[in-house]
Amino acid sequence: MTGTKNPFDIALTGTGSGTVTPAFPTPATVPVTSNGFTATGLTVGALTLGFDPPAGQVLTLVSNTSGTPIGGTFTHLAAGGTLATTHGGRSLLFRASFTGGDGNDLTLTLLAPEIAIEQPAGTDLAAGGSNSFGTVILGSPVSLVFTIRNTGAGILNGLTITKTGADQAAFDVTAAPTAPVSGPTGSTAFTVRFFPTTSGAKTAVLHLANDDSNENPFAITLTGRALATTDDTDGDGLNDAAEFQLAALGFDWQLSQSALVNTLMTNANLAGLYTQSQVQALNVGVPLLAKNPVTGKFKLTLGIAKSANLVEFYPFPLTAPDTTINPQGKLEFEFSVPDHAAFLRVEAE
Repeated sequence: MTGTKNPFDIALTGTGSGTVTPAFPTPATVPVTSNGFTATGLTVGALTLGFDPPAGQVLTLVSNTSGTPIGGTFTHLAAGGTLATTHGGRSLLFRASFTGGDGNDLTLTLLAPEIAIEQPAGTDLAAGGSNSFGTVILGSPVSLVFTIRNTGAGILNGLTITKTGADQAAFDVTAAPTAPVSGPTGSTAFTVRFFPTTSGAKTAVLHLANDDSNENPFAITLTGRALATTDDTDGDGLNDAAEFQLAALGFDWQLSQSALVNTLMTNANLAGLYTQSQVQALNVGVPLLAKNPVTGKFKLTLGIAKSANLVEFYPFPLTAPDTTINPQGKLEFEFSVPDHAAFLRVEAE
């Protein structure tokens, strides 16, 4: 072998055998410099880096100072072949090329990823663009699936999601993307749920960190609106949520339609429909539990009052250590009375 430097125990002339294990502590490092050689029988091993390379970074593995082209090809690394490695948590893919102005060098070029986000699948979102969750009824969340595609030749890394904006709590990521994503056909997905706790228009910005050179982070403005049964934006006597759900009958929650609302209210009983207050009026003294229109939950409040004469009753607080739920799902409160109370009354509301 002739040449200026060969730190590897291999023959670079003739038909050799062995493994070249390239290490690049800096971008300018050249692991092998030779004045002509034959690569047949030689294998390129694991590639290690001491720096974080940008997309398009070119590394010279073999600097051939001879005018004679490199003979043969490295095992598993022909011209146009790829060599994978990792650095700093990133998966990297280099493409081999036999080229050079003073001979025939072996160079490695870091392939670049290219991120694309679709919602729905097949419809591209522009970086910095927006995506709407539409209008929902308060307490009824809606979820959208976003598809991340890597259309580049390199490997897409990172994919960490953060949010900003006053309404960011209304949008939560329920399924995160996974990385790395290979190219040019690899994909992953994440799911965002719109679940506001108050009515009105909501806006937040989602930031998807990645290692695409010109779209990091990939920002998407998220929008949506929530309607509540407690709001009547158009002031026509029917709440926003009801008008939204009755849109097929001609109702519009943003347009005052007093005549249409009056027709509905006048004829509702004939269709077997009753308001909450009308139903409660049929149960005087024994009020029915009603669902909270904002939270969608029912609340039952139980209490115990004590009396010694069945005339005067005084509160007797329940205490958590003595209160349990039995196997039948019923509330049990075991206690003793420290005074002369002879009667107890259960109160519910």
